[in-house]
Amino acid sequence: MQAWSLAIAHSGRPIWFTVSWSLDADHLSTWQQFANARRIDEDVECESRCTTLTDWPRITERFYDEVAWEHAAGPTVGWNDLDTLDVGTTLDTGLNETEQHAVCDDICYKPKVKPAFAKAAEFFTRYRDLTAGGFYSTLAGRKDLSDIGNVPLSTFDGPSARGPEACRAE
Repeated sequence: MQAWSLAIAHSGRPIWFTVSWSLDADHLSTWQQFANARRIDEDVECESRCTTLTDWPRITERFYDEVAWEHAAGPTVGWNDLDTLDVGTTLDTGLNETEQHAVCDDICYKPKVKPAFAKAAEFFTRYRDLTAGGFYSTLAGRKDLSDIGNVPLSTFDGPSARGPEACRAE
C-alpha cells in the first residue's frame, strides 16, 4: 500500500486512492497515512448470495460498521467508504419502499438526517436543487410546468379571474 501511495504521489496527477475492504480499525493510522479513503466492509451487493441486487440486512450493516470508524473520518485523515447505497426500484434492489426511504432519510433529507450525515445532507440538498433547476430550465422541464417561456403573445386577457387562488394547491 505504501508503494502504491508513493507511486500515485510521484505521478503528479490527482488520483483518489481507496483501500479495500473489510479493513481492521486497529490499523487505522496506516490507512490514514497512505490512502484517501478506506472501504470498511465488503460490497453491499449480494453478488449471487440473494435473488436481488442487495437486501435490507446488507444495507443496514453499513451503519453498524460505521460506528467504529465514525470519529476517524475527515479531509485530513481520509474518508470511510460504505460502498454504494442501492436504492433503485423494489423489483431490482430487494428493498421495499419503506427501506428505500429510510436509506435516503438517513443521509439525504436534512430534517430527518442523523447528525453524522449533516454534511452529506447539505450536499444532497444542493445537488437536488441544482438538478431540479437544470431540468426545469430545459424544454422538457418547462413543458412539465406548463410554461410556454418568454414569448410574445398576440393578445393578453390579463390575470385569471381567480387571482392568487389559481396558484394554490387544491
